[in-house]
Amino acid sequence: MGWLQLMGNAMEHVFVYGTLKRGQCREGSWPKAAALIRSAWTRGQLLDLGPYPALVVGDDRVRGELWSFAADDMATVVNRLDRIEVTNQPGLVNEYDRVSVAVTLDNGQTLSAQAYRLSDQQPAPALRPMAASVVVVGQPYVVWPASVGTVI
Repeated sequence: MGWLQLMGNAMEHVFVYGTLKRGQCREGSWPKAAALIRSAWTRGQLLDLGPYPALVVGDDRVRGELWSFAADDMATVVNRLDRIEVTNQPGLVNEYDRVSVAVTLDNGQTLSAQAYRLSDQQPAPALRPMAASVVVVGQPYVVWPASVGTVI
């Protein structure tokens, strides 16, 4: 897991790219307040599943948010997120798997974070890969929901 020293406390991180981001329908689902939320990206491919996206293995730059929590809060955070993402729930097939990913902040710093990737146990959805829709400092990124032509 990613660690960051912030005000003397060890921090752990969750990377989100869909409905858990600020301004999205599940923003209020976080069980603890984040100590810090920053823009970040990871490598992958984003699929448009209609009301929400799914991250799969790929080489695109997927833009999202890095939510940082006190290490003591992380078990509570991932327990809630696992239920939301249907991960590690007794008697249920995983919809998503919680995985460790390398995440890059806008300042170039790379951290390790937990993220939810579409489970291999799921039937293959009608693949609708999303195209890059945002350009940040000359680099294209895939963002959900798509913001076609946005330049930052």
